[in-house]
Parts: sequence; structure tokens; C-alpha cells
Amino acid sequence: SWIESAVGSSQDDVLIGNSGNNMLTGGLGNDDIDGGEGRDTAAFAGARADYALSESFGARYLTANDGVSGFDVLNNIERLKFADVSVAYDVEGGNAGMAVKVLGILLPTFASNLSARGIVLSYLDAGGDVNTLVDIGLDLVLGANASSQQIVTLLYTNLAGFAPDAGSLATYSALLDNHTLTKEQLTLIAADLSYNLDHIGYTGLVENGVDYTP
Repeated sequence: SWIESAVGSSQDDVLIGNSGNNMLTGGLGNDDIDGGEGRDTAAFAGARADYALSESFGARYLTANDGVSGFDVLNNIERLKFADVSVAYDVEGGNAGMAVKVLGILLPTFASNLSARGIVLSYLDAGGDVNTLVDIGLDLVLGANASSQQIVTLLYTNLAGFAPDAGSLATYSALLDNHTLTKEQLTLIAADLSYNLDHIGYTGLVENGVDYTP
């Protein structure tokens, strides 16, 4: 079940989530917050700039910059929610990573847009199918019923920075035309290529999390 109202006091608290997706708010004091299993969120009243975040031995540590609002130890927390922005750490193998990779390959100018990240992430968090997400993205960029050549040109251009030559266009389009790959499969393969990962700064996102709104 979703624990939405687990809120600590002004004292030093220990908050432990269950196996579901929990929302845990430590409040003031020095708090120990453990989300347990599931995709868990630790919420804080201030803006992200009001806190210093560090990581050591598998745990994250959050210190209020005002010197009075406490020091929190975070274990098994996949998301942080601040007053102005949220941060997702479920990047490798998680929804946050999938969201930025799909944006990067289909809508690269929006890959760093916090609102666009939030929209895609909300869809995936709600159980949305990634293949349907790809279809929505392709339709948004190319219109409905795009040809295999249009799809290949889009993916290739977003990876390489220029349109494919005739040979490459024919080779990759044939994969779709002869049903070796679906358009969703080809898109997701492209999304995982190093070119796309480099464009979106994937290594940094793994280390520092994916900022998004709301």
C-alpha cells in the first residue's frame, strides 16, 4: 500500500516504509529514513538549494543548509521531493532512466526539460507501457502512420546529428519493412546506444539523479 502520511516530528525520528511505494517526510530533527522495498520518496519542505546532499556506503545524507533543520540519513529512497523540484535516482533499469532515454532519442531538445521529464516519468510510474510511450512519441514528432524511412531518418539524425546516407537508410528501413524489428524495438535499441546516452549526459544522471517537475 501507499504510505502517504508518514511524517516525522521536530525530534529525531526513524521512518521505515513497507514494501509499497512510500512517501516519507522526516520533518525537523535528525532523521533516519528507510523506504524499504518499492519506489519510495522522501519529501522535504524547502527548495533543493536549501540542502546539501552527499552519498557514502550506499546511503544518501541530506543536511539542511540553515544549520538548524537537521541531518537526514536516507536508505532505499529512490526519489527526493523538494518544494521546487524532485529528483529521481531510479536511473539504471528504472523509470527515470527510461524516461530520459526515450526523450533523448525522440525529442532531444526536451531531454533536459524538467516538465517533459515529469510528464513521461508520471506516465511510466502509473504503469504506462514503454512501447505505447514510444508510439506516442513517434506520432508526436512524425505524425500518425509514419513510414519506415521517416522513422529511421529521425532516429539516425538524433543519434548522429545528420541524416543517414542512402545505404544506411535502406539497411535500417528494411529491418522494419521485413518485420525483423518493430518500430518500438528499433527505437529502444537506438535509445540505449552510447550516442544517445552521451547526448543526455547519462553517466551524470546515474550519479546525481534526474531532476524533474512537478
